[in-house]
Amino acid sequence: LLKKLINWESGVDLNLLKIAKNQIYNDLKHTPRVLDCFAGGGSIPLEASRLGCDSYSLDYNPVAVILNYCVLEFPSKYLKIESLFETNNKKHDLIKDLKYYANQWINKSHNDLKEFYPPDDDGNVVIAYLHAHEVKCHNPSCVGDIPIIHSLILSEKEKEIILLKLMPNKDKRICDFKIVSGKRFDSEQKEGTIKSGTLKCPICQEGVISSKELQKIFLEKRYKDRVISVISVDKKGKKYYKIATEKDQTVYESSKVRLEELDLARLLPTERIITPPTSDINKNPFYVHLQMVNYGFNNWIDLFNDRQKLFIATVIYNLDEVYEDILKKYNDKDYAKALITYLALMIDRIANYSTKFCILYPKGGRGVI
Repeated sequence: LLKKLINWESGVDLNLLKIAKNQIYNDLKHTPRVLDCFAGGGSIPLEASRLGCDSYSLDYNPVAVILNYCVLEFPSKYLKIESLFETNNKKHDLIKDLKYYANQWINKSHNDLKEFYPPDDDGNVVIAYLHAHEVKCHNPSCVGDIPIIHSLILSEKEKEIILLKLMPNKDKRICDFKIVSGKRFDSEQKEGTIKSGTLKCPICQEGVISSKELQKIFLEKRYKDRVISVISVDKKGKKYYKIATEKDQTVYESSKVRLEELDLARLLPTERIITPPTSDINKNPFYVHLQMVNYGFNNWIDLFNDRQKLFIATVIYNLDEVYEDILKKYNDKDYAKALITYLALMIDRIANYSTKFCILYPKGGRGVI
């Protein structure tokens, strides 16, 4: 029986679950109670509930508590699938409503934001923008704009490597780029403008900015944001890598204007990032793993660029409208809270991959381009 239960497909086998429940009850002569004091995502109490046990979960992490509401409490109240929970719910259909309101929310947000995420010149859907902070070269005879880029690799697959190639423009004192591809490139061709914390100017080849000087520049906000590359995908799933145009930069900069026009910034997380009570950042491991606070990114809102701020604020604003629609239809605050909690988790997930500090992983993988 146990061998059958551990198969993934058995999760929807009602007869097998019923046999397991009966055997557990017959062996123990009572309904067992299962307590998980470190529940995390709730997998143990969930499986215990599916086997007919009385499940209890605890966790100190508030995120885990929310996940357990979504995995255990909300389904036990509102789900209509017997293979997961036994419930007498007749008023609500959690899955049906969740799909309906999720689509309503996504479609509304898409219409509100589509002008800030336009297709590329070939009509392909843009799936990512590669940005870089730019600072001024310290060489008085140069004073060019240096893009801070660790690696020039856009895609590194077995059959093809796609790179950004630096094209210093000495007349305009800027760095242009172009896309190159091939099967092999030297390590120097893959390296960006910064190495071991030291930034080197590719325009004059002489200007060098140390890590301490770079830190001071960021603390004094003497940098700007530039869109470097655009990654798009066609209907067949093929990816395209292109250099950003002036139009791409203009569209990005317009997102800040829209954010201010609609007064959406009030919906963004302005709380300060909590740091340890110490003055010596070199002796506290916290500052090693959360380096951005050393560079002046002290509030959670600082982690996002203007377009990311607009996106997050817009989907939050539209989520409030969805909540009102649910409340108007069902007049049930608890049910409205359940649906909104599931949808809000989507925002959290997307925000994890939509900050200034997300990097492009050229070999691909889970959650990356």
